[in-house]
Amino acid sequence: MSSENAISAIAFSRAVKAVPSRLGSCPAYARMEQGGGWQNKISAALAAFIGEQSSVFLATANAAGQPYIQHRGGPVGFLRVLDPRTIGFADFAGNRQFISIGKLSENPKAHLFLMDYAQQQRIKIWGTVQVVKDDPALIELMMPATYEARAERVCLLTVEAWDANCPQHIPLRISADEVENMAVSLRQSEQRIALLEAELARLPCQPDMRQAPVSGAGQYCNIAFRAFRVNICLRLSVSPSQTKSNQTQGAMMELIGMLDSPYVRRVAISLQLLQLPFTHRSLSVFSTFTQFQAINPVVKAPSLICDDGTVLMDSTLIIEFAEALAAPHNSLMPATIAARQQALRIIGLALAACEKSVQILYEKNLRPAEKLHAPWLERVSGQLLAAYGALETELQRQPLACSSADITQAGVSVAVAWQFTQKMHPEIVPAANYPALQAFAAKAEALPEFSAAPHGADTYQGKH
Repeated sequence: MSSENAISAIAFSRAVKAVPSRLGSCPAYARMEQGGGWQNKISAALAAFIGEQSSVFLATANAAGQPYIQHRGGPVGFLRVLDPRTIGFADFAGNRQFISIGKLSENPKAHLFLMDYAQQQRIKIWGTVQVVKDDPALIELMMPATYEARAERVCLLTVEAWDANCPQHIPLRISADEVENMAVSLRQSEQRIALLEAELARLPCQPDMRQAPVSGAGQYCNIAFRAFRVNICLRLSVSPSQTKSNQTQGAMMELIGMLDSPYVRRVAISLQLLQLPFTHRSLSVFSTFTQFQAINPVVKAPSLICDDGTVLMDSTLIIEFAEALAAPHNSLMPATIAARQQALRIIGLALAACEKSVQILYEKNLRPAEKLHAPWLERVSGQLLAAYGALETELQRQPLACSSADITQAGVSVAVAWQFTQKMHPEIVPAANYPALQAFAAKAEALPEFSAAPHGADTYQGKH
């Protein structure tokens, strides 16, 4: 794509690019533009980030180019994503100067600057603004519930480009509410530690087994400490109040994480196929880090809150636990050794494809453009293509079953991996080059278990 046609051309004019050219950073931006530049559609991750904000800066300029910046604020959620190209917010009554509104009346070009100090993340959004003042229904729709303010109009910004800045030099600041939440989490953690220490004190420990030499190290390991360590590593308990609530209400297991993650989606589909009831909370490891951290301090998606309050993580381990719950009536794994061996090979290839797709996504979206490492991207892309090449060969040699009654974990993992890669990196893995994978994934995506947990920011509500 030529630099003149790149979406990022909205910011990188010839004059702007002349400066990086003189200072030596032009090649990095050239690579960015060759990849299509910035985005002009709101991604699921950006939508989640926007939905968590309570503050935004609105930049405008009059017809003569005189700039102005104004703060806009409200409760979390006042800034809303209305569709993949539109962001809206209610404009509350303020100091009655109407400078931003006046400038927009002669120049609709505007810029939103979102800053999340707690996550040290900033987002830049370019677009044009339409000011709507004679639509009471729209104003009422955009007005946050229970917020004590008067909305006079609605501003609708059509997104023309957006970019995420690196977190350098952003001071870490947290709100009073976040401090209180952290204090509560700390108190709950102290309670959990006390319970675990009490549990450790009750563990039986035979004198002749108390100390066992560690092979080749000449050190000793207390068996009770080993039990405590295993308990910490394999079980992350939620707070006692959460556990009690789950038990008294007979709550189902709860899956934590967003369905735009192939690992979260893999678990959501597998739980349905195993006929294990669960609820789903769509939390992001980025935009809702603090909320996720309160559930699992490691902040790893997917996480699964079991019905007794135990928190598990890692999609493969969660699915292994689910298989144990469903046995002996249901299983997504073949019974014979030979068939299971083949299924594990395919699952391994699919998970490798997921891993490489995620690595490429993070490299491109989270690393500053000037720090992108082309050799690393080339290497990981080669691994991604190798995984899908092997999967295509396997499916052409032996097609996978694809119905709700007989699809296996191999089929689930392949379809989820393929959908994720096609959403994120279709330019790297062209669908036309993998006809067997494309046909299988299309058939799998039509199954009710897949459509109930679609890729994206939606929340699983159960099969329809």
